[in-house]
Amino acid sequence: MINDSYREIGDKFRFFKARKLCTFYTVASTSKYALPETSVELMRVYDVTNKQRMTMMSDAEAQTIREDETDSSTYDKPVYYTHYRDWIRLIPVPADVYKLEVYYRTVMTDLVDLTDVPILPEAWHSGILRLARYNYFEFVANDIPKAISAKNAYKDWLSDKPDEVAEELKHSDRGVIIPTLSEFAGIERLDFDHSP
Repeated sequence: MINDSYREIGDKFRFFKARKLCTFYTVASTSKYALPETSVELMRVYDVTNKQRMTMMSDAEAQTIREDETDSSTYDKPVYYTHYRDWIRLIPVPADVYKLEVYYRTVMTDLVDLTDVPILPEAWHSGILRLARYNYFEFVANDIPKAISAKNAYKDWLSDKPDEVAEELKHSDRGVIIPTLSEFAGIERLDFDHSP
């Protein structure tokens, strides 16, 4: 029950240690690349070489694109990717070596020993126990009144609990963005018509 609750909280809420970043280099004429074994969900694929975020393409869309790794006339800078279980396909087939960065959510490793510590912030440890208590009464003991009570206690505890990422954003010192000092200064905005 503890590990089930630990994984459920890790899946539902954003925690920095449950997210990882890896980089790899493409090989010209190769479109398929293995992902880290611990990856669960891709959150971003970024082409570091060309400073461009890549766009995810569904498997159905990708099936409509001809893939011939022997035809170098179709090679180009990849701008799309399709995620399959433990690998990704880049579209189009890379024409050169590009450095890619993958940001992903990782597998929550089960707690086994008494000395194991969850990767979640300490403030969330009691939440794991509260959710485990509810899960026990609901699915093991089949004690509905205690399950309802435990679920309400968990929901009350959770009601004003921001996840780690939201907490950091809340306290970030971003202040007011001054357009002339922005990294986007001088780039024409497209949110409204700038014509005279």
